[in-house]
Amino acid sequence: MVWNNVEQASLLRNVNNIATGLSFIGSIFIMYQCLRTPSPRSVTTKLILAIGIADFIYSVANLMSSYEDLGPTVSTLCSAEATLRSFSFLLSIFFASCLGIICYKTLSRGPNFEQERFFERSLYVGVLYCTVQVLM
Repeated sequence: MVWNNVEQASLLRNVNNIATGLSFIGSIFIMYQCLRTPSPRSVTTKLILAIGIADFIYSVANLMSSYEDLGPTVSTLCSAEATLRSFSFLLSIFFASCLGIICYKTLSRGPNFEQERFFERSLYVGVLYCTVQVLM
């Protein structure tokens, strides 16, 4: 489908803003629930919190795209949005993969899998990897 007139572009922008707002509220809810749990120190809760933070950053970047054509510093805003969007998208996928690995290792009852150590290393590697990918 081609969006070739002003009405359709306006509709698309409004739908994007509504979906982004829902994502924004959902990520805040996820972070609130993770911090509110009786055991916020568990590794799985930390990973879900990390995914919530990455999705929150992605929502902020998506909201920034609504204001790209309103100011004189379009290139600066576009660069900041692209950096945040790429970083948070990669980080979200990375942490979701780590959560899957922890679930698999827990269910398969592998020998001496240290979840806390895995999380700490994954956190450093994930942030470093995503930063390098965004800077390239």
